[in-house]
Amino acid sequence: MPGGTRSYEMGRRMVAAGHEVHVVTSRTDGAAPVKKGWYHTIEDGIHVHWLVNDYSNSMPFWRRTLAFIRFAFLATPRAVRLRGDVIFATSTPLTVAIPALWAAWRNGAPMVFEVRDLWPDGPIRVGALKNPISIAIAQWLERRAYFGAARVVALSPGMKEGIVATGYPPDKVTVIPNCSDVALLRVPASLGHRFLTDHEYLASGPLVSYVGTVGQANGIHYLAEIASELWTLDPSVRFLVVGDGKEVEHVRQRALALGVLGKNFWMLPPVPKCEVPAILSASTVCVSLVNAPHMHRNSANKTFDAFAAGKPLVINHGGWMAEILEET
Repeated sequence: MPGGTRSYEMGRRMVAAGHEVHVVTSRTDGAAPVKKGWYHTIEDGIHVHWLVNDYSNSMPFWRRTLAFIRFAFLATPRAVRLRGDVIFATSTPLTVAIPALWAAWRNGAPMVFEVRDLWPDGPIRVGALKNPISIAIAQWLERRAYFGAARVVALSPGMKEGIVATGYPPDKVTVIPNCSDVALLRVPASLGHRFLTDHEYLASGPLVSYVGTVGQANGIHYLAEIASELWTLDPSVRFLVVGDGKEVEHVRQRALALGVLGKNFWMLPPVPKCEVPAILSASTVCVSLVNAPHMHRNSANKTFDAFAAGKPLVINHGGWMAEILEET
């Protein structure tokens, strides 16, 4: 499936260590074997409890919020019945804390809360969350999630600072950055060559790729502007954006207006993670972009995927990821 695989990678290693692992999650791609409700599968030893839930990054913020609330409401009794010894909630969205808190309370189990994006700080900063009442409720839930947790996991030092700023004890926050499976992403060059053969319009020069969410906070329209500038310097360079999100059509229209769409700039829909290694192998350079200062402290999957694939990485921002690139 498209998207991050952190929970899967952590879960299968927990299974290998002898633990029984249950994941309560949602199925949003329309390919579920049932039309609604729950179903269960076992993936590499992980018990996965799927809720069929209508969701897409391209939805308006209010529709995505309703999907989050629906999942939290329906996942709560499911999580309580599983009776885990440790309840591990990974956010975003922040609403995953609701079933986790209930399950921890009903079962007398500790909860660990993992923060992959600081909510509601991010939506407030980009203007997606404006209503004062909604902001107050979200900030209350954020504090309730932190202070209801035995430990909190942050994906970057900057995220830890944001968590501690709420008053949560710093000695109970552990920084575990994002990561990638090197064995999955360091593939033979033949896979990259095959991808270029299948997409021959990308094969005539160096390839600059972006694989990830095309959202407001990413600012991928900037890559179309770079492609426009570079066309006059070296028209052989190709740009590829692979992903989905609210800004896909905006980026497409910007590239069209600049006259680069289909010339040295292309966009493809999101692909399952197992297909990402071939794209990175075909790439000369990988790119990670952000469009807001608060995103400088994020821990982007695409950054670590580029590292794991052994590819040069270009970023357009400061923060701890820039410091890692400078230092190493």
